Formats: sequence, structure tokens, C-alpha cells
Amino acid sequence: KEQFEEEKAALLQRLKMSQAKMKVQAALEKEVGAALKRKEDEAQSTIQLLRDKEEAHSIQLAHFSGQEKELEDSISNLRTQKSDIQRRLLETTQITIEAAAVGRQQQR
Repeated sequence: KEQFEEEKAALLQRLKMSQAKMKVQAALEKEVGAALKRKEDEAQSTIQLLRDKEEAHSIQLAHFSGQEKELEDSISNLRTQKSDIQRRLLETTQITIEAAAVGRQQQR
């Protein structure tokens, strides 16, 4: 009977130890789960931040592309104006030369 009591006490002790291990394991699983959730939330926040930055850069790029187009159009217009001014200057110079030649012929 005494051996039975000792075995019973040993089994109870092992059961208590096993229950304690299970409690520790459950607490660790809960803690690990919470840590993983925090990391997942951080990752989602980082992903959203990167998406927001990407969107902002896309908007900036579209704006800069618009400005670039406007500048290219302005440059084209300035080149056209330059060509027109050069053509008129050439015509005016030619007319002046012809008028001077006519004036010299009339003086003779």
C-alpha cells in the first residue's frame, strides 16, 4: 500500500509538472502570437507607407512631366519666334540694301 501511495504521489507530481509545462507553453504561445501580430501590423504599416510614397512620387512625376511638356512647348515657340525675327531682319536688311542701291543709282 505504501508503494502505491508513493507511485500515486509521483504520478500526481508528474501531472502537476505536466500541467505547469502546459501553462508555460500556452503563455509562450500567447506571447509569441502577440509578438507576431505586432510585427505583422508593423509590416502592414510599412507597406502602406511605401504605397503612399509611391503614389506621391507618381503624382509628382506626372506634374513634372506636365511641366516638362510646357517647357518643351515654350522652347518650340521661342525657336519659331527666333526664326521669324531672323527672317524679318534678313528681309529688312535686304530692303535696306536695295533701297541704298536705288538711292545711289538715282544720285548718279
